[in-house]
Amino acid sequence: VFESSQIPIVVMEVTSYNFIDCNQAAISAYRFDSKEETLGKTPLDVSAPTQYDGTTSVEKAIYFINLALTQGSVVFEWRHQRPSGEIWDAEVHLLSFSLDDRQFLQFSLIDITQRKKAEEALRESETLYRQAIQVAGAVPYLQSYRTGITGIHFDFIGEGIRQITGYDPGEFNLQLWDSLIHESILLGELRQYSWEDAIRRVRTGDHPVWKCEHRIQARDGSIHWVLETAVELRDQTGVSHGSIGMFQDI
Repeated sequence: VFESSQIPIVVMEVTSYNFIDCNQAAISAYRFDSKEETLGKTPLDVSAPTQYDGTTSVEKAIYFINLALTQGSVVFEWRHQRPSGEIWDAEVHLLSFSLDDRQFLQFSLIDITQRKKAEEALRESETLYRQAIQVAGAVPYLQSYRTGITGIHFDFIGEGIRQITGYDPGEFNLQLWDSLIHESILLGELRQYSWEDAIRRVRTGDHPVWKCEHRIQARDGSIHWVLETAVELRDQTGVSHGSIGMFQDI
């Protein structure tokens, strides 16, 4: 099982941290030419100089090794470096075990490089989105439908909502938003505002881009007209996960 596993597995000695055994998957993951070249290496020989929080790999490796020796096992993410200089990411499952009254460490690796790149790309796109919205003078929000209409709530709302309503993002919720609204114009018609109606229109595809103007009363009593624009968020299977939109003071 050890030799044929597609998951890289390495056994190392506790005091020297030397690799004393590994399978072919580990050799391939590290991009070494042979098992002989891999054995005798230490975690630092296959690691990037620093880890995600800026801590040196030396300091971080000692921390996780001691944690595994104390707790028996630990799972963490690690920045590796191949002989070519290529940086790659792995989820490390490190555990300690005893054999013939000697203690050893074994770890397996799951390559998460693509996942980390996707996370970074998502962070960059979110940053660009928020910057673009700020330039446009609008307040972005992300809204979830958890359990139908009764489970709606804001997952995120931008800082600019304070300028429009006088309320901080942390105290903002659907109940507060509903209480601020005096009247709305939906599709050119003055009508009573309804979250249920709005979400039904977005989710059924009646309006792929849903727009509504609201007349609201801010905390200080002042009246503002705001334009709300929203689109539904669906995954690749077509399942709805809420909406993303913006409020703009008009």
